[in-house]
Amino acid sequence: MNLAAIILASAAAPAQQPAPPQNSSVIVQAPRILPSVGLMNDHMHEAGQLMIGIRYQHFGWSGANRHGTDSVSDGDLLAGGYMMRAKSMAMDMVMLDLMYGITEKLTVTLSPQYVWNRMTMVGIDPMGGMDGGMTLGEVGKESFHGFGDTLASASLRLARNDRFNAHVTLGLWVPTGKANLKSPDGIFTEYDMQTGSGTWDVQPSATITGRSGLIGWGAQASYIWRAERRNHAGYRLGNKAQLTGWASYLLRPQLGITARAEFTQQGRIHHQYDGPQSDAMPEDLPENYGGELVIGAFGLNFEPGMGRMRGPQLGVELGIPLYQRVNGIQLPQKWQLSAGVRQFF
Repeated sequence: MNLAAIILASAAAPAQQPAPPQNSSVIVQAPRILPSVGLMNDHMHEAGQLMIGIRYQHFGWSGANRHGTDSVSDGDLLAGGYMMRAKSMAMDMVMLDLMYGITEKLTVTLSPQYVWNRMTMVGIDPMGGMDGGMTLGEVGKESFHGFGDTLASASLRLARNDRFNAHVTLGLWVPTGKANLKSPDGIFTEYDMQTGSGTWDVQPSATITGRSGLIGWGAQASYIWRAERRNHAGYRLGNKAQLTGWASYLLRPQLGITARAEFTQQGRIHHQYDGPQSDAMPEDLPENYGGELVIGAFGLNFEPGMGRMRGPQLGVELGIPLYQRVNGIQLPQKWQLSAGVRQFF
């Protein structure tokens, strides 16, 4: 009897030993760092998890006008019938991101935004001052701001394991922005100064992500389809296709870096304003919108540890155009910046 007790005790002893320490704790933390603050609908949430984020984006255009990929001189613009040109443009956008995991496989998102557009113009016509227009070299500025369009979307998980994830998203852009803003003289402003599209827009997308150790990767394809033929101001923006891919590396459990490439193709504007409008500069005409753009971007993400509660995740990403071919005549994009903070509950 005593011998049997000794044998049983010996057999149970290994089960009572402490488990060996995990040597891959950094890898376990990898999914906590989201890939890029410049992306939308790039991730999903667990059932009952809420994320509140605020994101800021800046887009800047400047330099010599382009036709396709070639530079256009002021003389060429003047010969084409233009009296002035854009010298620089900027768009700032602040977006509130609200995401909630209804189930493990379904996440919903609501993203309202506020937009501020600015443009600096310069006169190029030596005879411009005679008809009340801008004189040669005269600089003018305009600014419009207000609420932009609001994105409401639902994401459905298709696959999930330790190394690979896939989901699809169906988004709807609600036309809460303005598409009929006018200058003080009662003339419709340039199309790119409006804060919204003025149409209901549908945006499906598909996203895949994966990781191996400290290295992460992902790709996303999306398409914005303008679901109306015209907006209430008489025109419709071009449909837009985007394809982006990225790689990330976890420097520390709370710190990651990202590299991303993004291709965008957008059609020209269809129709035109149904009221008084100018034709003094390229931005006044619908054919001078859209084209192809390739952006290269580098980012940094940081999430400080706060014990069991996830701390706010901070992110920043800088993008530079690598290639651009514009429709008609346009000012080229020079850079873009995204920055944001996201908190999980």
